[in-house]
This record gives sequence, structure tokens and C-alpha cells, in this order.
Amino acid sequence: MHKMLYLFLWVFIFGLYQVESVSELKRACKFGNVKCICWHQYHGFHVNCSGRNVKSIPGFNDSVVWLDLSRNKITNIPPMILPKHLTSLDLSWNNMKNVRKEFFSSVPELNFLDLSYCNIHDIEEGSFGDLDNLRHLHISFNRNLGFASLPNLTFHLEKTRISSLHLNGITCMTGVGTTLRLHHLRNIRGTNITELSLDSNRLEIFEPGVIGWLPKTLEVFSMANNKLTAGIYLLEFASMTNLRIMNASFQRYPPKYPDSVFDRCQDKLERQFYDAAHDSTNNMPENHIDYDNDSYLSFNWTILLPPNLETYDFHSSGLYFHVINFSVYAPNLRHVYLQNNFIMSWTGHIQMKNSNILAFDMSNNFCSHVSPQSLQDFKHVKYLNISHNDLGQDLEKDTTGQLFKHLVNLEVLDLSFNKISSLPRLLLGNSKRIKYINVSNNRLSDWEVSVSGKLLVQNKWKIRYIVYKSKQKFGWVKQPSIHGSTRVNYEHDVFLSYSGCTLMFVLNEVIPHLEGNRNMKLIIRDRDYLPGFLKTDNIMYSIQESRKTVCIVSRKYLESRWRDYELNMAKIEGIVDRGRLDFVILVLLPEVYNSGYPQKMMDLVKRNCYVEYPDESCAYDDFWEKLTDMIES
Repeated sequence: MHKMLYLFLWVFIFGLYQVESVSELKRACKFGNVKCICWHQYHGFHVNCSGRNVKSIPGFNDSVVWLDLSRNKITNIPPMILPKHLTSLDLSWNNMKNVRKEFFSSVPELNFLDLSYCNIHDIEEGSFGDLDNLRHLHISFNRNLGFASLPNLTFHLEKTRISSLHLNGITCMTGVGTTLRLHHLRNIRGTNITELSLDSNRLEIFEPGVIGWLPKTLEVFSMANNKLTAGIYLLEFASMTNLRIMNASFQRYPPKYPDSVFDRCQDKLERQFYDAAHDSTNNMPENHIDYDNDSYLSFNWTILLPPNLETYDFHSSGLYFHVINFSVYAPNLRHVYLQNNFIMSWTGHIQMKNSNILAFDMSNNFCSHVSPQSLQDFKHVKYLNISHNDLGQDLEKDTTGQLFKHLVNLEVLDLSFNKISSLPRLLLGNSKRIKYINVSNNRLSDWEVSVSGKLLVQNKWKIRYIVYKSKQKFGWVKQPSIHGSTRVNYEHDVFLSYSGCTLMFVLNEVIPHLEGNRNMKLIIRDRDYLPGFLKTDNIMYSIQESRKTVCIVSRKYLESRWRDYELNMAKIEGIVDRGRLDFVILVLLPEVYNSGYPQKMMDLVKRNCYVEYPDESCAYDDFWEKLTDMIES
């Protein structure tokens, strides 16, 4: 009897340990009649009820801290219905129409709120002002709001901890260009917002003073996919002293067809806020621009950008001009993107005496002329992309290497698609640090260049890998934190690459055998990928931070472009960075090896970097032992 009792207690305690160890795994749960997915993470429950046809919010336990109710049919939020310790709430893609102050009165700890795509027409004044801990607010693509709703939306936001405000697509899809006026954003002056997004609003111009009125804490400002035209407001950007990233890409692009044809949205008429707004903005700081002073109209052809600006993105914006002589003051500028415009010639001198630009992209600009003085102040540039232009003749004439004479730190150069028939041997005579040159899709038969460390790559995966590593080195790749892995110690044992059809195999077989029985640390994309990062960045982080990459190869795996990306980038990582191809291990399922080995994987097969998952269950133990040995070798 005592033995049975001890056995029961042991099983119970062990069971609790097992539950705790797998508490982060997702499982089905139910609230009222709503079936959701739940998991425990970071001292609270996460609940995903997205796309469950929910019409009214069910009751949730107060231990829920993260709640996803997106893509449902919710129209109202009754008082006190939300969990009181909620910190993250996603209500996007519902049909709320009106937002009232009482909706969020019971969630004082709310940190993240997403109300995008909710067909919101009106917002009650101060609806978000009592959320003391609110940091991230998304109201994007509620087309019926209009700029006229901004005073209500932003009322008392200075009482919160708001740091990012996303107001993309809050005006109708079609119509004449819009103007952002001082009274629209009069309430955000006292906030500590660091990120503001105004994309897709048909925004054509800013009223004078608006840019100078924005919070001085602003670090990221996005105005992409609008109709921006030149105006005196451009002179105000220099006052944005903490701005690091400016995105004004994709200007004057037409709205999506045929949605724009059948769009019934009507711009909300402006309320008569102007008088009150005028009173509230009379106390603007003394350093704002006085537009009644004619001296500001005597432009001296020196462009003053924000002093701490690091990234300037103006690609695909219909810029049409010939570069003439002018000066730019931007001492901290690192990355410039001007691709996909109409910069027809670049013969003038852009004076940037304090330039520290590392990456410059002017590809696909129909540019036919470039002069040696154009790149005179680009001595710090490491990545230069001038592909998809018509620079062949100017490059062919540069027999003494004058064009790139000052690019002494250049590492990556893309000259592809430039109609180049020949290139002078001394073209890159001063670029001693060059690592990668892309001259593909030209008219070259061969080319001998006189530089040390030249690497002319034809393998497309190697090209992608080297370009990605270069971007990573320059610091313009957003990745999860890397903890200083070395060749001996990696954060994870295995990055698992698999197709969606083998997810149950991963959950039921791979995780229990490798993590449960052998105490390995795996990266599983459906479990471990962090939100907010590009898929390519998550993949590269997983590859670089793992001792080995294991690919579960099924027929669907062979058809997937993303799995092809994972496999090939892992192979290049093994060859270039690890110096060994057995960094990648293939697990071939019977449906694959019974039909013959895949041709694209023969290099790994020939080096015995694979193991076959057996048809017979009696061979399973040997399979897991062999796979473990391959991972640990």
C-alpha cells in the first residue's frame, strides 16, 4: 500500500514537472462557447481567439495577460469584460465603428492595443487617455476616421507612456491630396512618442509648423505611400533633433484596383477646431520657423537633414531630376535608399564633408551618366548598388579608376544590368577592401580586375549570403539579440527546418526525442520565432545561433521556396562561416528516398550528411541514436 502511495506521489510530482516544462506549448482551451488556443508564457496566460467568428467577447480569467481577438465580428466591448491584468490586446479586423472611453476602463495595465481594420468611424474624446501604461497604439486602416478624428484620438495621450503611434490609412483610399494641419496633432506635443507612422493617407503637404510641433523624442517617422509634394515644410525637418529613421518611400502610387473603384468612403468634414488649435499652438517653442520672414525663402542649396538621421528611405517615389551641385548636412547618415526613381544623370557634386554613409542604393534609376566628382565624399561607403541603370559607357571609359577613386572602404559593389561590354582593369584600383562584385546580366565575356581580395561570385545563394552578412555587419538588419555565440558554444543545438505538413511529426516525435530525452535546445519556427522581425531575419538568426541545422525533408519540403531558402543559406553558412558542409543534416522521409535522392541535395548525400527515417518501427531507436551522434559530432 505504501509503495503504491509513493509511486502515486512520484508520478504526480513528475507529472507537475512535465506540465511545467511544456507549459509554453500551445493547447486548446474554451471560454464560454469560444474555442481558442492557450499557452503560458512570461508569468501569464496567452490566449489566441483569432478568426473564431466571435460576435461578443466572452469572459476571461484575470490571469490572461495577452489576448488576440482579431478577425472576428466584435462590434462592442462591454464594461469590465476584459481581464484586468491584460497587457496586450489585438482587436484588429473586427467591426467596431465607434470607440468609447468606457471600452478600456478596466485594463489599466494595457501596454499594446491594435484596432486596425475595424471600420471605425468615430472615437470618443480621451478614449485612450486613461491607459497610463499604453506604449503601442495601432489605429491603421480605418478609412472613415480621417484627419478630423485625430484631436479626439490623441486627447490626453500625454498622460500615457505612448511611444509608438500608427495612423496608416485613416483617410479614404481615393480623392485629392490631404493636408496635415497643426490642430490635427496639437495633443501629441507633450508625449514621448518615438515612432510615428502616417503611411497611405493621400498626404500631399504638411501645414507650416506641423513638423516643428512634433515631439522632440521622435526617432522613427514614416510617411510612405502618400502623395508628398515639395513645400516649405521640408525646411523644418532639421528641427527633428532625435530622428534616426525617415521613410518617405512609394509616393504617388495608385490605390489598389478594383477596390478603389468601388470604395464608398467619404472624407469626414473638418470640425471647426482651428480657432482653438490656434490658441493652443501660440506657445510653440521660440526656435520654430518664422514663415513671414522672407530670409527663409532665399534657399542656399544646402539641404539640412535631421542631425542624428541614420536612415533615409525615399525609394520608389517618382523622383525625377538630374543631380547638380548642392550640399547636404547629415553627419550621422548611414543608409540612403533612392532606388526605383528617375535620377537620370549624376554629374554634379554632392558635397557631404562630414559624410559617414555606409550603404547607398541608387539602382534602377534610368541613370546614364556619372562623373568622378559625384562620389568624392563617399569615402566611408561600404555597400554601393548602382545596378539596373545605363552606366556602361561611363564605366568603360574610366581607364584610370577615377569614378571609384575615393571609395577606399568599399566592400560590396553591384554593377549588374548596366549594359557593360568591358571594364577597365584599374576601375577599382583604390578599393582594396572589396569583397564582392556583382557584374551579372551585362555583356561581359571576361574581366580581370586589379584589386586585392576580389571575389566574383556566380552562385546565387552565396551572393545572397554575402549580401546579407554585409547588411548585418553594417547594422541595418533587424534581428533578435545575438548573445555572442562562438564556434564552440551556440545558443541552440539545432535549428529545425521543416514544412507545414510535417508539423505533427515535429511535435510528436522530434521534440520528445531530442528535447525531452536528450536535453537538446531546438529552434522551432512555429514556437520560437519572435514577432516583429522579417522572416529572413528570423531564419538567419536561427541558422547562425545553432550548432547544426536539421532539415526534415518531405515532398512538400522540396516544393517550398522558403524551405529552399533555409536549406541553401544553411549550406552557405556551413561552407563560408563554419568551414564544413556537415553543419547541415538531412532527415529524409520514406516518401522522398523511396523515389530516389533529390538532385538538389546530392552534394549533402555524397558527403553522408543525411539519415533516412525508417519505415519500420523496430529501427526507430537506431535512427534517433544516429541523428544524435550527427548533431553532437
